[in-house]
Amino acid sequence: MANLIPGMSNMPRPARRVTTAKLPRQEAEEVTILAAQVDSGNSAFRTSFMRPGMVLVEHTDGSGKYVVGTDTNAKHQTQAAVATLITNPGAGGWDGTVTIQGHWGSFTVALSGSNTDAAVAAAIIAAAAALNPESQAPITAADTTGEVTITNHDKGAGTWLKASHGTVPTMFGAAGAVSYGVDPDVLVTEKYVDMLNGAAASVDSASGEVLRVGRFDASNLINLTAEAAAVLLKRGSLFDGTPTLAG
Repeated sequence: MANLIPGMSNMPRPARRVTTAKLPRQEAEEVTILAAQVDSGNSAFRTSFMRPGMVLVEHTDGSGKYVVGTDTNAKHQTQAAVATLITNPGAGGWDGTVTIQGHWGSFTVALSGSNTDAAVAAAIIAAAAALNPESQAPITAADTTGEVTITNHDKGAGTWLKASHGTVPTMFGAAGAVSYGVDPDVLVTEKYVDMLNGAAASVDSASGEVLRVGRFDASNLINLTAEAAAVLLKRGSLFDGTPTLAG
C-alpha cells in the first residue's frame, strides 16, 4: 500500500503493529520532532521516513521538541540531590546529628570536631557505607564548591532524598532540604512520520499520534534504550516479547 504526500513521491507504508491490545493505553498530545532525526533501520526506503514504533524523548534544551531515543541530546533520568546552605562553619559549627532519608530508608550521621566540608562529606559517605557493607550505598556525598552535596544513587521518578540537622537549621534549612528524581518524557509514535518537506529539505515535523503508555509489540519498538524502557514500564506500559535495546 502506498500513500501520496503532496510534493513527494509515493511512499510505502506497510502495516506495522505498535500495540498488541487496547489497554493499557495513554495517548499524548502531538509533539514536534527536531529536524534531521532518522530511522536508520529504514534504509531500504529512506531513513528520514520514520516507521511507527519510534521511541521519542524530550530534548535537553528545554525547547519542547523531541529526538529519537538514542540521540545524544535526549534527556536522561536524574538523581535527587541536596546541598548545605553554608560552607565550612569551623570547629563544632555543625556538631550534632544529621538525618538523611530517602525512598530507600534513612540513617543518621553524628558530626563533631572538624566540620569542614570535606570532613562532613567523608562522614556521610562512611555512615552510608555502613548501612550494608555488602551492597552499594544508597547515596554519596562530595565537597563541592562552597557546599556539601548529597546525591542519591538511584535515578528517576519515585526516588527522593531529604537531609536535615537536628539542632543547626542553617545547615539545610529549618525544614530540611528535599529533592526528587525526575524521568524524561518518553513517547512512542503510532504513525509514519516524514522528516522531509515537499522540497525534500530536512525540517521539524509533527509526530502524529503518540503514546505515553501502551501494551507494545516489543519487536517493533525502534531506538528503545534501557532507560526509556524503564520509564515506559514504570508508567504502566507492558511489552509483549523481548525488546531489542539500543545504545
